Amino acid sequence: MVRGPLPAFLLLFLVCPPSAARQDASPAAVNAAIERGIDFLVQSQNRDGSWGVDLYERGTAWHDLRDGASSLAVYTLVKCGLTAEHPTLQRALAFLLAGEPDHTYALGMQLSALHALGDGKHEKRMRALLQRLIGLRQGAGWDYPGIGRPDLSNTQIAAVGFRAAKQAGLDVPKGIWDDLIEKALRYQAAPEDYPGATGASPKEKRSMAGFFYEPALNGPKASMTTAGLTILGIAAENQRLPPRAEEARALALNWLEAHFSVAGNPRGEEQWHFYYLYGLERVGALHGLTTIAGHDWYQEGAQQLLKEQRSEGGWWSEGRSLWPPAPMPVANTCFALLFLRKATLSGAEGAPERLRRVEDPDSEVWVRVDPKKTWTLWVSGFSPAVLARFGAGDVKKAAALTVERVQWLLDGEAIAEAPVDGTRPWNEQRYAVQHAPARAGVHEVQCRVFARAGGEAIELVSEPLAVEGELALEPWMLEYPADAAKNLLRAGDVTLTVSSEESAFHPKGDVLDGLQGSSWLAQAEDERPWLRLELEKPLRAKELVLGPAGANAVSSRTLAVLEAVELRLNGDKDALTIRMDPDARKKTRFALPRSTLVRSLELVFTEVKREPGAPPGWIGLAEIELR
Repeated sequence: MVRGPLPAFLLLFLVCPPSAARQDASPAAVNAAIERGIDFLVQSQNRDGSWGVDLYERGTAWHDLRDGASSLAVYTLVKCGLTAEHPTLQRALAFLLAGEPDHTYALGMQLSALHALGDGKHEKRMRALLQRLIGLRQGAGWDYPGIGRPDLSNTQIAAVGFRAAKQAGLDVPKGIWDDLIEKALRYQAAPEDYPGATGASPKEKRSMAGFFYEPALNGPKASMTTAGLTILGIAAENQRLPPRAEEARALALNWLEAHFSVAGNPRGEEQWHFYYLYGLERVGALHGLTTIAGHDWYQEGAQQLLKEQRSEGGWWSEGRSLWPPAPMPVANTCFALLFLRKATLSGAEGAPERLRRVEDPDSEVWVRVDPKKTWTLWVSGFSPAVLARFGAGDVKKAAALTVERVQWLLDGEAIAEAPVDGTRPWNEQRYAVQHAPARAGVHEVQCRVFARAGGEAIELVSEPLAVEGELALEPWMLEYPADAAKNLLRAGDVTLTVSSEESAFHPKGDVLDGLQGSSWLAQAEDERPWLRLELEKPLRAKELVLGPAGANAVSSRTLAVLEAVELRLNGDKDALTIRMDPDARKKTRFALPRSTLVRSLELVFTEVKREPGAPPGWIGLAEIELR
């Protein structure tokens, strides 16, 4: 467990309580939870198109920072109905295609993501990923790069990748399924008896055997038992299981029956709760189970997830630790959504409902917005108080509203006026307009209705409605994913010094790791943070590019805003002032005075904006680039 103060954006994951009121697992409630989860993932995408790297340990050979979480998010969003044309997926795909994964998790999940997208143009890449995944096989399964210690979790992800490759029509070696079975069985515990199985007398005993992460490591646990059953289920899709595997399957299902729960991770670490639930979904789907130990696993699991969904729309674990990782909001949100969506055997059944509306008693005017590439905005009615006061919609009442003008505003500025017949009382006219926002991101929509009732001029206003501009794809969004390869600093030998480091979650090296989703943060007590780079060999550069910490809408909400820095090149006494781009989604590009031979550079944070009453507001940088 990492000690010390929490970075401000992590406070978001620790203080937002689960939505305890949302416990009904009706189709409507589940669909609403999925919608909110999708929004959370979209808002969590980093400016370079990636996801989720900011909460993981750095600098170890086994850990995949680049492609694993991003591939998982793509797979999840496709399964939840987003199409390949959605800008979130276009940006993510550009990020993934700019790299060459060599990690079991990255390979297995990217195969799954590309197959889910269903675009034949990725076949060549999928073939290369498949061959790389086959090449990572070891005697006891698959592992993290360079460790030489296979485990059941990596082996399960390899099986998931092979399944996707086979379903995509690729030539998966026939022997791979037997090999997966043989490797999986190495991780099953010795059988033991347990009494009181469903349908048996209390005195009757049956044998059970769960699976563990590594041989003889802390015994079997639910998350790993579902992993073992997933591998057997995938193998059974492609060939008949041999008797030994059938027996192993029965023993493992008995273990799940004896330990069934949708809370926590039975016999395992609490941090893997959501990972376990997604494993439970795969077991139910692959083995054709509607109940386990007499429990409707989907209904009970869905109820648990609706109860645990956070007010921000995502799911995450309590606490803060590097291993087992917590809170892990991106991956845990994916696991929860894949469970709710019953993703293992389902396709992407149409795009989710993206309609946005404000139709509550506090809003005088009720509006709806359909935010496709060109938005459609319309009036859907008026509040009950307005209807009661003016008789709106009832032309027989003397005070009935006669609408004379309808104005639509975006982010406080008028964008359109709807055509209006000012001679007719309102009778459910829609006053619709269309508008294509110039930029992506969240916009605030309002509608002003200027009307007359009984000779009285009145103005009615809708409550502000936040709408995500999902289909406004700006040019930089497809440029950033490939920027890491352009950074001259990535190829040089650099000595990096900083004024302070918030914690092991945000070390100084993150400003040179090629990822916008990881960041160096200074300590809260550091009133004037600085960072210094010294190059062993000078580099000739024309431009300095800075990516501020808070690379997505979720993480930036509670971080302070960096407005200006001082730059000193090669130890110069005179500093240059860099004004940061006011659009926090973007990097700041600063042209150097001339084509400069850079030996060293120092950045000092001179202007930091912190909102009154907000958390301390950690500050830092995601990436430094020289070009």
